[in-house]
Amino acid sequence: MDAMRVRLVGPKVRQGKVSVDDLILVAEALQRSIERFVERKELGTPSLRKGPRTLSQKSKVNLYLTDIKSGSTSLEFEPGPGQLDLAGQRVGSGLFLEWVQGAHSLQDPNQSAPESFDRGVLSGIHELHPLFKRGVDRIEIEWQSGRKSARAVLDAGTATRTESLLMRPTPNRRTITGVMLEADFHSPEVVFTVYTTEGQSVRCTAGEDEFGAILSGLLHMVRVTGDAEVDSNTGAVVSFRADSLELEGESDLPDFPFWSVNEFWSSPDLTSLESRQGIPIYDPLETPEWQPPSDDEWERYQRVLSERRRPSAGRP
Repeated sequence: MDAMRVRLVGPKVRQGKVSVDDLILVAEALQRSIERFVERKELGTPSLRKGPRTLSQKSKVNLYLTDIKSGSTSLEFEPGPGQLDLAGQRVGSGLFLEWVQGAHSLQDPNQSAPESFDRGVLSGIHELHPLFKRGVDRIEIEWQSGRKSARAVLDAGTATRTESLLMRPTPNRRTITGVMLEADFHSPEVVFTVYTTEGQSVRCTAGEDEFGAILSGLLHMVRVTGDAEVDSNTGAVVSFRADSLELEGESDLPDFPFWSVNEFWSSPDLTSLESRQGIPIYDPLETPEWQPPSDDEWERYQRVLSERRRPSAGRP
């Protein structure tokens, strides 16, 4: 039977227990990285391309938590139900195996990362790194499918290497830190706004696989990394295509001026709204272009209203 085991090892890891936040972090990061890996391998397109992922790709990589065991804390996952090939193997099983082998290669600084481990795949793995600040020393990942197996260990060393791979020089690669103030989930790609610590409001977009991270980040301090569109004159970030989102603060907003939040949500005055929407200014002394109704017309209008309001026979 196909299975993926994830073992958390460290001084603050409780035997057979895991916090809800850590469980969600592990499950979402693994799912996100593997989904992107599958798309990169099978479609040959960058895993962070715009637009939603196809259902055919998602059906191959859905993970389900089946058990939590002691011995540090061991999480057991199984892939979702799928069709079998002629050899009786689960469709997509080899992709899980390749992903774990690729993650294993990150342990050796002298070994190049697989070509299929592009920024999107690496960003998913990078989202596991906050666990190393919560008393986790290493994350052991094992994939077992019949007689085939692979094992990878993620620790502070792989975290540093993943970070360096992600920060390789690329055009317009930026990181911004600020408070996420709003999000729009209507389109296939979620749109959200980050009010940076420099006092700039930046419009960001992200793929649908970031929905959970964005919901968790609303009204919190976040660190967003991705491709930026920059104003050539001022150097300010105009828009941002995010591929990695990290939660920096929980209930507090460190080093952030609260007046900026109030300023962001404050409504503009009527004059500004009129100017934006092209509404002409009303002048009560100005002669209107239309002819006002005469006294007789007002009387006829009042009689019509009175007739309509008068209860008639048979009407309740």
